[in-house]
Amino acid sequence: MHERLSGIRHTRLRFQCSPSHTESALYPFIRHLEYAAGFRPDDEPERRLDKLEALLGQAVKDVRESAALLAPLLSLPAAERYGAIELTAEQRSERTLKVLIDQLLGLAAKEPVLYILEDAHWIDPTTRELVTQTLGRIGDARVLVLVTYRPEFQSDWARHPQVTALTLSRLSRGQGTEVVRAAGGETLSQEVVARILRRADGVPLYIEELTRSIIEAGSTVGDTEIPESLQASLLARLDRLGPEAKEIGQIAAVIGREFGTDLLSVVATQPREIVDSALQRLVGAQIVLPGGSSQDGAYAFRHALIQDAAYQSLLLSRRRQIHQDIAHALEQKFPEVAESQPDLVAQHYTAAELPEQAIPFWQQAGERASAGFAYREPVAHFEQALRLARALPESVERSRQILGLLLLLGETRAQFNRIQEALETFKDAAELARIGGSPADLARAALGVEEAEVMIDRPERDSAGLLEAALTALGEEKTPLRCRVVSRLGQALFALGEFERGTVLMREASELARRLGDARALFDALICEWTTTAGHPRSAREFPELRRNCEDTIAAAEETGEPYLIGRALARAMPAFLEMGDIAGFEAFVTRLCELGERDQSSTSQEYAAFSFSTVREILHGDLGEAERFAEKALVAAHYIHGEVAHGVYGVQMFTIRREQGRLAEVAPLFRRFLDENPQDAAWRPGLALIASDLGFEQPARKAFEEIAATGFAFPIDAKRNLTLSYLAEVCARLGDADRAERLYELLLPYRDVALVVPVATVCCGSNARYLGMLAGVMGDWAAAEEHFEAALVMDERLRAWPWLAHTKYEFASALLARGRARDRGRAETLLAEAAASAERIGMPALQKQIRALHDLRC
Repeated sequence: MHERLSGIRHTRLRFQCSPSHTESALYPFIRHLEYAAGFRPDDEPERRLDKLEALLGQAVKDVRESAALLAPLLSLPAAERYGAIELTAEQRSERTLKVLIDQLLGLAAKEPVLYILEDAHWIDPTTRELVTQTLGRIGDARVLVLVTYRPEFQSDWARHPQVTALTLSRLSRGQGTEVVRAAGGETLSQEVVARILRRADGVPLYIEELTRSIIEAGSTVGDTEIPESLQASLLARLDRLGPEAKEIGQIAAVIGREFGTDLLSVVATQPREIVDSALQRLVGAQIVLPGGSSQDGAYAFRHALIQDAAYQSLLLSRRRQIHQDIAHALEQKFPEVAESQPDLVAQHYTAAELPEQAIPFWQQAGERASAGFAYREPVAHFEQALRLARALPESVERSRQILGLLLLLGETRAQFNRIQEALETFKDAAELARIGGSPADLARAALGVEEAEVMIDRPERDSAGLLEAALTALGEEKTPLRCRVVSRLGQALFALGEFERGTVLMREASELARRLGDARALFDALICEWTTTAGHPRSAREFPELRRNCEDTIAAAEETGEPYLIGRALARAMPAFLEMGDIAGFEAFVTRLCELGERDQSSTSQEYAAFSFSTVREILHGDLGEAERFAEKALVAAHYIHGEVAHGVYGVQMFTIRREQGRLAEVAPLFRRFLDENPQDAAWRPGLALIASDLGFEQPARKAFEEIAATGFAFPIDAKRNLTLSYLAEVCARLGDADRAERLYELLLPYRDVALVVPVATVCCGSNARYLGMLAGVMGDWAAAEEHFEAALVMDERLRAWPWLAHTKYEFASALLARGRARDRGRAETLLAEAAASAERIGMPALQKQIRALHDLRC
C-alpha cells in the first residue's frame, strides 16, 4: 500500500494495537498522538500542550476545547490552561471520540487520508467503539481505512456497505520465492528455497526468518539445517549475535513489543554503551527496528511473533524475575510512566506472580480509567484486582481490600447504567461490610443497593434492611452521609408501605441537610420526598408547597454544579408543573433541559429526558408526527440507560399517538395474542380493555373490565395509578356501567384538580376532570358532570392541550345531548363543531369517527 501510494499526496495515520494494552483505553491513538505531535522525553507539560494544540490546529476548528478533552488521555494537566470541564464519564467519552473523528475528517478535507489500524485482534474496547463510530461517520470523506487482524477476531464492521473484508491466503510457491529473494536469499540453492517454503507453509514472516537464519549460518547448499520453528530460528540467530545481544533481546521481549533504551538499561543492569551495542546488532539482524515511538532511544520488535518467540525462549523463573525487575524499575525510576500507565506496572507484577504488589496498581488503573471516560476498561481492571485479592490467604486486610474493590466496581457499573450488575456487586460489598467493614463502607454499599433497586423498579426490601443496619452503625453523629442514609431509608420504607415512618425520616433528612448546608444531601432528601409522592393525588391547596419543593430541588442541584443532578431535578419538576397546569413553567424547564443536553453533548439520561419530554410536549400540543420523531430519538438515546423503563415509556407514548391517529388496528393482533398468552397479567389488562373498547370488541372489553372490577379496582398508589384509572373510566363510560362508574368516580375524584401526567417523562393527557365528567354522566349526575367538564375546558385550554381539549369538548357535548335539555343543544353543537375542527387540523381520525357517529345517531 505504501509503495503504491508513494507518488500520491496523502496523509498517513498509523495505529498499532498491543497485546500488553488490550484493556488500556485508546492506547493506539494515545501513542499516535504522542508521535504525531512530536513529544520528546524532556518536554515540559506546557510544551507538550503547545505541540498538541499545533497538531489539532491542522484539522479542527475549536482547538482549545479539543485539546482540553484530549490532554487527559496524554496525562497532561488541562484544567489550569483550559478550565474544568464538567462532564459525566459517558459525556466525556462521547465528546472525546467525536474530537478524534472530527480531526480525521478535518485532515481528509485537505487531502486523502490512509488510516491504518494494525493487529485489531489486540484492540481495546474504547478503540473498537471509536473505529465503529468512525466507519459510521466517514461517509464519502476521502478516507481509506485499512484494518489488519488475525482470523479469530470478530466484529460487525462489515455491516457497513462501504466495508470489504479481504482474506489474505498463505503465499503461493512463486510468491514465497519472491519473499526469499527480497530477504537476501538470492544465492540460496533451489533445494534450500524449496525446503524453506515447505517448512514456512506460505507464512511470509516464517519465510523471512528462516531465510535470514540460513544466511547468517553461512550455508546456502542442500545440506543446510532448516530450523524447525520460528522460535528455533530466532534462538539460533540470537545465539549467533552473542550472549549480550541475546540477553538484551530477551529482556526487551519481556518489556513489550515497543521498548525504550532507558528502561532496558535499568532492567538489564548494563551500561548504556553495552545496551546500545547489543541493540545495533539486533537491528542489523532485523529482529528489532529503531523508532518504535516518538521517544528518543525507542525500538520495536519487527513483528509481534518475533517478540513472542524471544519471550517464550526464557525459562519461566527467569521470565518472572524480569517482570518483577521491570515493575520495580517503573515504580522507582520512571514514576511518570507508573502514574500514567498503572495497568502496565500491574501487568508486570501479575506476570511476576506478585499479587499483593499488583493489586494496588490494578485499582489505580481502574480509578484512572473510570475518572476518564471508559467503561469496560475500568471494570476489567477492578475485576482483575478482585481475582488476585480473592486468591490471597484469608486475612482482615484481604477482606478490606476486596470490599474496597467491590465498592469501586459497583460505582463504576452504576455510573455507566449497568444497574443489574451494580446491584449484585453492591450486595456482595454490603455482606462484607456487615462482617468487617467500616460504617461508611456499609452506608456506601447500602446506598448503592437502594439506588439500583429504584432504577430497576424493584421492591426495596434488600436495601431497607441494609440502610437500617448502616444507620445503626453510623451512630448519632450528624453528617451528610448519615443524612443521605436517612432519606433513602425513608424512601425505601415508604415504598414498602411504612408510610408514617418513611415520611418522618425523609422530613428529618431534609431538615438535617438544611442545617448542614450540604447541597448533595439536600438534593437526595428532596428527590426522595418527590419520589414517594408519585401517583398520590394532590389538591390545588398543595400547589404552592409543590412549587417550592421543585424550586428547592433545582436550586440544590445547581449548587452541586453537577449537570446530571440538575437534569434529574428538572426532570422531576416538569411533570409537577404539568400537573398544576403551569404550561409556561413546563416549557421553560424543557428548554433548559434541552440546552443542558446540547451543552454536554451527551447521549445519556439528560439527552433521553430531553427527547422524552419533547415527546410529551408535542403530544400535548397536537403535533403527533413531531412527537413520534422525538419518541424514536429518545429510544435511541436510551441505549445508555435502563432499557426496560425506556421501552415502557416509548410503548405508552406510541400507544397514545397511534390511538389518536386511529391506527390501533395495526397492533390489535399483537395485543390479542398477548392477552391469550398472559391471561393473568394484571398490569396490562386496563390498557388491553381500552384497546378492545376502541376497536369495537365490546365482549372482550366487557370481559376484561369485569375481571378488573372483581378486584375492587385495587391498584397500588404509584406513578401508573392515575393513567390506569383514566383508561378504566373510558371503558366504563363506553359500556355504560353505572354501578362501577360510582366506584371509579370515588377513586378518581382526588385527582380532580390536576392534569393526568405519567411521570417522569411519558405523557400528559390533559385534565383529569374530563374523566370525572364522563363517569358522572354515566351515573346520571348531570350537575357534577357539567362542573367537571367546565373545569376540564379551563385546564386543557391553559395547558394548550389541543387534542385533549378536543376530546373534552366532544365528551361535554355528548353529555349535554344525553341530558336532553333543549337549551343545551346550542352549546353542544358549538362544542362538537370546535372538536371536529381541531380533530381535522391535528389529524385525529378516531375522534372524527366518534363525532360523525354522534351526528348519525342524532339524525
